[in-house]
Amino acid sequence: MLIASILAMGAGNLFSQQPSDSVPVLDSVPRPAYFMPVIQIVGANAAMGAYNNYVRRAPYAEIDAETIWHNMSHEWVWDDNNFEVNQIGHPIQGGMYYSIARANGHGYFGGLAYVTLGSLQWEYFMETEPPALNDLATTRMGGAMLGEASWRLAEYVSGESTGESTGWLRKSGAFLLNPVFGIDRLLNGTPVRARSPKQHKMMGLHLSTSRAIGKGLMRSKGTANEPVAQVPLASTSIRLAHGDPFESKKPFDHFSLNMGFSVLTNPVANISLRGQLWKTDLFETDRTRHILEVTQNYDYLNSSIYRLSANSMGLEWMSELKFGDKWRLWGRVQPVFIALGAASTEYYLNVERDYNLGLGGGWKTALSIRKPRFGMLTAFSDRYWIHTQSGAMGDEVIDIHSIEIQKDVYKALGIGVSYHVYDRFGYYDEYPDVSIVNQEFRANVTLTL
Repeated sequence: MLIASILAMGAGNLFSQQPSDSVPVLDSVPRPAYFMPVIQIVGANAAMGAYNNYVRRAPYAEIDAETIWHNMSHEWVWDDNNFEVNQIGHPIQGGMYYSIARANGHGYFGGLAYVTLGSLQWEYFMETEPPALNDLATTRMGGAMLGEASWRLAEYVSGESTGESTGWLRKSGAFLLNPVFGIDRLLNGTPVRARSPKQHKMMGLHLSTSRAIGKGLMRSKGTANEPVAQVPLASTSIRLAHGDPFESKKPFDHFSLNMGFSVLTNPVANISLRGQLWKTDLFETDRTRHILEVTQNYDYLNSSIYRLSANSMGLEWMSELKFGDKWRLWGRVQPVFIALGAASTEYYLNVERDYNLGLGGGWKTALSIRKPRFGMLTAFSDRYWIHTQSGAMGDEVIDIHSIEIQKDVYKALGIGVSYHVYDRFGYYDEYPDVSIVNQEFRANVTLTL
């Protein structure tokens, strides 16, 4: 949906920095409604439950007073649904709850409360299965992030956050990005907000498609199956930055989104979303800016060789440096706490689930150096350590490292090469340890705006 809406908008309109009408107007946004989101969320859950029961004939949707009482009196469990349902399906459902709260005037933290309400209702009243702790966590944390990011992008695409006058094509793109946003604006119209030329939203976009030109299995040990020489990252990716992290005031005034996919061979789907919740200025000079921020992260990686998901938070240092002739350097370092992580393993299979669930930690680091019309160097390193709470007891450590060099060749079009390393170490209490290290070289065609 993100790709379709970006293409529909057109690159020229997407990155225009000045609103067409720069004259501020009086703010007429209504005060938040508190009871209406409850009605709408309960109604949405009832509609989904009826669909699951009467159309899909799903056994878990055959609820009655007995199943509700069983759930109310049962302790919380770990859900054993498949990876896609638990790690992306529940966040998408939570994003709907969150967007309903946003449509009724609530901000990020108010939206979190309504996501929690919607998830609790679903866990206790809409399924025959006992309430699941991991479902509540992914619905609440991942759902709020996906809901806020898609809402902000819908505001931008529709021109609402910049004051631009847009046509049906961009409004349709906004609807695809966040259907709740589109339905609300269709029924209630666009709220009027005060805007000025300095209040535009900065957005950066980097599209890349690549082909492997060399790959290899550097090391493996203890794997149950023959390891594959492949890095579980998508060959086509979209990196998007919304808002200036150094000027933001409210949660998610700045966020970054990385989406990837490969569909022809070795299917891959990955999402990495970072959202700034709070920041404080550290110091600033003529050429540098430095901030400290609290950041929330949602990561989802689903490939043919490995699957990983993490809902985390961290304290991040971010710096910007200007040097030379229009050169800029951005860097960030963030140690993270993983509130809930999921990692595939050879040693656990229960119902549809073949992955571990647990808590953990790790880091996220990134570096970018760019000069417009010349080129760019980007690098990142992510580590995920997940201590199993449910599954094959032990620890999973996953590292994903990447470096890319890009040369601009014509306007926004560029070519480049990249190097990726993926390593995974599984340390188990009752099974043989596992280790695997893969590397891959790629040739890239890029579009940077």
